[in-house]
Amino acid sequence: MSTYHDHRWTFSEFAGHLKRLSETPRPFFEVAFKTFLAEFTFYAVDINDTLDNHLKDVFQISINSPFAGALPEAILQAHWDKDEVMSLPNDLSKLSDSHFATISAYLHRIDTKPIVPPPDLSFEAVIRNLEAVMNPSLSLSDALETLKFLPSLDDNAIHWAFRILTNNVLKEMKADRPKISDYLSYEVIRRRSKQNYDDVIGSPQAPMLLTKTSTNPNDYVDKIRKYCGDAFYMETKYDGERLHVHKMRNHYKFFSRKGIDYSHKLGTDSSKEFAAKINGLFIDQVTHVVLDCELLVWDRVTKKLVGKNEKASDGKIYDVKNLLESRDDDTVAVNRTLCVFDVLHLNGTDLLEWTLEARIRLLKSLFKPEALTADTLFLTEHTLTTKRQQFLDYYNNAMKERLEGVVVKSLYSTYRIGSRAQQNGWFKVKPDYSASNTLDLAIVAVREKNTRILAFEVAALVSKNPLLFKIVGSVTPFIKRLDKQRLIGLLKRETGDFLDNRCPDWVQRPLTMDKNIRFVHLKCIEVVEVRASGLMRGSLRFPSIVCVRGDKEVLDIDTVKDVEEYEDNLRKAIETNRTDESDTTTIRLSRKRRLETIPSQFRKYDNDPQSQSPDVPVVCPINVTTVSRAQMEELSQLGLSFCPNFTKTTSVVVTDQPNAFKVKSAINQNLCHVIRADWLKRCIDEAAIVEWKEREVIFSSDNATFNLLEDVREKDYQPFSFDEAVEADSDVSEGEFNFGDELDEVPAEE
Repeated sequence: MSTYHDHRWTFSEFAGHLKRLSETPRPFFEVAFKTFLAEFTFYAVDINDTLDNHLKDVFQISINSPFAGALPEAILQAHWDKDEVMSLPNDLSKLSDSHFATISAYLHRIDTKPIVPPPDLSFEAVIRNLEAVMNPSLSLSDALETLKFLPSLDDNAIHWAFRILTNNVLKEMKADRPKISDYLSYEVIRRRSKQNYDDVIGSPQAPMLLTKTSTNPNDYVDKIRKYCGDAFYMETKYDGERLHVHKMRNHYKFFSRKGIDYSHKLGTDSSKEFAAKINGLFIDQVTHVVLDCELLVWDRVTKKLVGKNEKASDGKIYDVKNLLESRDDDTVAVNRTLCVFDVLHLNGTDLLEWTLEARIRLLKSLFKPEALTADTLFLTEHTLTTKRQQFLDYYNNAMKERLEGVVVKSLYSTYRIGSRAQQNGWFKVKPDYSASNTLDLAIVAVREKNTRILAFEVAALVSKNPLLFKIVGSVTPFIKRLDKQRLIGLLKRETGDFLDNRCPDWVQRPLTMDKNIRFVHLKCIEVVEVRASGLMRGSLRFPSIVCVRGDKEVLDIDTVKDVEEYEDNLRKAIETNRTDESDTTTIRLSRKRRLETIPSQFRKYDNDPQSQSPDVPVVCPINVTTVSRAQMEELSQLGLSFCPNFTKTTSVVVTDQPNAFKVKSAINQNLCHVIRADWLKRCIDEAAIVEWKEREVIFSSDNATFNLLEDVREKDYQPFSFDEAVEADSDVSEGEFNFGDELDEVPAEE
C-alpha cells in the first residue's frame, strides 16, 4: 500500500477526529470508529507497533498504559486560573467540558514567549510528551517544562490532551473498553491481511444506488431520520449519466452504471479526449483513483447545465457520451463536464468501508482548487442538514430552479457496491408523482405494429367548439394483460377496429407522424388518468396510466394549459408552518397527545384500559383532489391518521369521486362509512374534528366502529343503502378500474 502523501496527523487533527467520534450517534459509532482507525493507518507514513500502542494508551486499552495512573494534582492546578469561580473536583473522573474549556482559555491568556524552535506538534510527539509527564519520578518543574508546548495547540486539542492525561477519553465514546479493543484488533488484522486494498481499481463496479422517498413527514422520520440520523448531507441530483472514472497514472477507464466501458469515447490516456481535459486537475500525489461522478452537458452560451434530452441553446439535443473533445472548437455550443461526488479508491487503498464523511474530506484534497470549474470538473456541494425546515428549504429551492431532485445521504454510510436499500442511508427526493398529481387525458390513437399495441397516444383538450385535441404524450402499455385487453376492447367497441394513420380533423396534427399510428373513432375515445415525471418540449415525460375514468366525459378532460402547468404543480414548493423548535414533536404527536385532541365522543375507542386498541381514527383518502398533502399534515396534528390503502383497520373512507373503483370496493366490504372530502375541508377551517353533515355521507355502514354523524341516534339517517351502493353504476365499462401494480410509486393494496 502506498501512502497518499508525506503527511502525518498533527495532534490537532487527531483531536478533531476524537471530537467527531464523541458526537457520533450510538447506532453509527462502530463504522465511524473503524473509519477513524483506517484513516489513521492511511495517513501514517510508517505504521508500526509504537503507533498502535499509542492508540491503546489513549483509549486505556493497554494494561500498562501510562495514563492509567492519576495525574498529579499540582500539574492540573498549574494550568488552572486561580481567579476562576468554578473549582476543580477532587475526583478527576468528574471533570466536565466546562473544566477543560476553562483550562484551554487560561493557557491562551498566559503571556508566554514563542517557543524557539517551534515544537513538534505531530500526534506521536505530543503523545510521547504526555506519557513523559505521567512518569512518577519526573519533578513538577520538569513536567511543566515538558508541557510548555500546550499553548501552541488549538482549544479542542488542549481539551483532548487533558482528557488523555486525566483518563477521561473512553467515557466520551459510545462503546465500552472491550468493544474498542475489538475494533483496534480488527484494524491490525485488516492491515496485515491487506483487506480492502486494490479490489476496485481498473474493473467495472456497479454503483451504489439511491432509494426513493418523499418530503412527507412520516418518510422524514421513518426513513431519513431513522437511517441517516439527526444530521445528514443534502446534494443536488443532476440529470446526466452516472459514471465511474478510473485513473491509473496516465491511463483512464470510464465505466457506465451498467458496466459499459466508454473509454474509447472519453479517452484511454491523459492525451486523448475528455481524459486530457481532467488529467491536469489532480494534485501530483494522486496516481490511482476511482471517482463516482455524473457526466453532464455544459452549455457555453447560457453558462448552465443541460439535462438529459433537453435542448441546448442551439436548439439541439446532445448525448453526453457521444460528444467528442477532438471536434471541440469555439463554434460548438456545448461540452462535457464532470460532477464528482464520491471517491472509492486512492493510491492502492479501497475506501468502500470508510464513512461518507471521511471520503468527502479526502475527496476535497484530491484536486487543485484553482483548477476546478463548472464547465470542466466540479465537486458537488454537500450541505449538512440537521432540521426538517432546512430539508424543505433545500428541496423547495431545487424545485424552483427546475432541478431533477435532491439527494439525502447519511454521514456514516459506507459504499455498498450495486446496493439499493433504505438501511444504506442514501435517498433521492423528487417531485411528487403520486395519484394526487395526475392529468385526465383522452386516448385518441394507438401505436400498433403487427396487431401489437406499442403505445397509447394521449391528448389534451384544445377547444370544445370546434372540438380539437392535441397529443401530449405516448404511454407504454405496461399494465396487466387483462386490463390491457379491456382497455383495447373499450377503444374498439362498436366499430371493431381502429382508423388508419390519417390525422382526423378533431386532432391537431403532430409535427411528425409515425407510420404505425392508428387513430381511435371519435365515439370510442376513452378518458384515462395519467401521471408523469414532468414535461419535456411540450410532451409528458415518462407517463403512465393510473386508471380509466369511465365516469368522466371527454369534454371534461384537462386542457393544454393544464398540461403546461402540470410541471409547476409537481414542483410546487411545500408549504409548512413548522418551526425548528422540535422536529420530532411537530411531525408526529405522541399517541396520548393525539387522543387528547379528539373530543371523547368522537374517538374510535374510549379510554377504557380493556379496549382492544387505543389507535386514533384512520382515514383512507381515495381520489381526493380538493385537499392537499400539506393540509392532510395539518389534519394529522388534529388527531387523524391517514393511510394510503383501504384495510380492515380503516376507520373512514373520504373521497371526491364516489364512483371510483376503490370506493366501490370499500363499500362492498361494508366495514366503515364513506364520506365526502368536504368534511376534511371543514375540519381544516375550524381547526378541529367536526361532525359529519348528512349531505357529506355517501355510504353508512352498520359495521362501522367510528361515527361522527350529527344526531345519528335520533335521525337514524341512512343516505345510501348497502344494496343500492353495490348496484349503482355497476357496469364496469362505465366505472373505474385501476392500474399501477407494476408501478413503483403506487403501493400494493393490502
